[in-house]
Amino acid sequence: MVIFKYILEKDVFQRFYRSLLAHRLVNDTSVSHDLEGTMISNLKQECGFEYTSKLQKMYTDTHTSRDLNDRFHEFCSSPIPGFSVMVLSDGSWPFPRPTSEFNVPPEIQMYHEKFSTFYDKQHSGRKLSWLYNQSKGE
Repeated sequence: MVIFKYILEKDVFQRFYRSLLAHRLVNDTSVSHDLEGTMISNLKQECGFEYTSKLQKMYTDTHTSRDLNDRFHEFCSSPIPGFSVMVLSDGSWPFPRPTSEFNVPPEIQMYHEKFSTFYDKQHSGRKLSWLYNQSKGE
């Protein structure tokens, strides 16, 4: 945080940091989620709540998604190896909306529909938008 105090263009830093944080959180490549939370807290102390509100929401979304995935796997009668979904709040994440149509492969179509049904039962009135360009499969 010592170096941060000398940065004049803090809004430019925030844009880059937000983008890189989003990719670390979505791809689970962060060294430590606790360190990410500490960094956000330090930025909040230095610049205030408004500066870090989207960063905090992104961090919270990842924890909420883990809990949601656990509940989804309990909901399913048989385990789904390697299937997990991150539900991210619209407006906080720097990902653009998909502009092209994507056909879900038949191998995962059933899980896709099952999660959509599960989510609709949990959160009526909310609409899922799938960001297939952020997906990964092995």
